[in-house]
Amino acid sequence: SEWSLFASFWETYYVGPVVFLVASIPCTWLCLQRFKHHKLMLDQMSSFELPDAKCTLETDRILIMEQILGLFEPAVSVSFETKDSTGSAEQQSTQTREDHALISPRDIEEIQGTSYPTKDEIMDLFNAYVRGPLRETAMRSTGRGDHVPFTLCIGACLPGFFTALATVLDCDGLGDCHRAAAHCGYPSVSRYILGNVVMDLFLQQLFWGICCPLVVRTNGLAARLVSGHWSHLLLGSLLCAGLLYLTCCL
Repeated sequence: SEWSLFASFWETYYVGPVVFLVASIPCTWLCLQRFKHHKLMLDQMSSFELPDAKCTLETDRILIMEQILGLFEPAVSVSFETKDSTGSAEQQSTQTREDHALISPRDIEEIQGTSYPTKDEIMDLFNAYVRGPLRETAMRSTGRGDHVPFTLCIGACLPGFFTALATVLDCDGLGDCHRAAAHCGYPSVSRYILGNVVMDLFLQQLFWGICCPLVVRTNGLAARLVSGHWSHLLLGSLLCAGLLYLTCCL
């Protein structure tokens, strides 16, 4: 009938793209959030000012300031006196305690005769550290906004890997590998298990591990082509749906 022909045509040519389009919408939204927060983090670090930093409790600000000031405090020299047998006071020894200071005793010897940084100077040093070395370290660790390390993608696929492993060991839920092999059309159990191992434990995980960075890069391209939240969401979803559909077909 005409209805059967339409249903067959729809299932063959349109179900796949529609499913991928629906799945691409939340993926694109998550990528938008990643780009937004990544840019916000770098912008905040580039203009970091310690007095303007937000604290959940205002009382924590004092503790944080004390910790930062302690990083730049010089090592403390503590001298104490002991009495000898004649009862005269004599300086016996000097202990040096570093307390994780950023200025070591050797630095103290080099800067004798100079003044230590003031509180305001220490704050400026810390602000410069956050804006410079710490920001560069964060950029090296996280990469660009549209970059996702492949190792992270593989880690995200581990739940699917263990689910596929359980499926392989359980013979597709049938519990009997001979019956499962016959049901799937394999001539032997060994070929059935080998086929499942290659498909479920390798090819599927590799597919999703590659698709994750491709989806992020595709949304990064969409962000450069259009401006506006909804325009990016629409274009990114369409591009990601096409990418996933072509990848599955290939």
